[in-house]
Amino acid sequence: MTNGWNSKEWGKNCRIVKCLEAKGLDFCYECDIYPNCKEFRALADHSLKYGESLAENLEKTKAGEVEEWLEEEAEKWRCLKCGKPISRHLTECHWCGAKIGKEKQSNNGSSTGA
Repeated sequence: MTNGWNSKEWGKNCRIVKCLEAKGLDFCYECDIYPNCKEFRALADHSLKYGESLAENLEKTKAGEVEEWLEEEAEKWRCLKCGKPISRHLTECHWCGAKIGKEKQSNNGSSTGA
């Protein structure tokens, strides 16, 4: 099994997190160049390959629907076998090893956070 968290692009190493911190912002939509930012567009376009819209997620956040969005995401990205969180980038749950089919990844709705 893969632990799924070895990327240098996650958490504090994320280019978008670093950009937000440097600008003193909490969300990309607060930036003057959003949604035309090159970094945001690259991540948003990549996420669309998985059927997820970062722009829609940010709109929910901006509208004050954070708790609802978090609940949707928690359910959407949960292993059907063990119930623990899964990653859209893996083909198996890194907790229990259950296969994560393409149908799970693509039929989960259209949102994920940025």
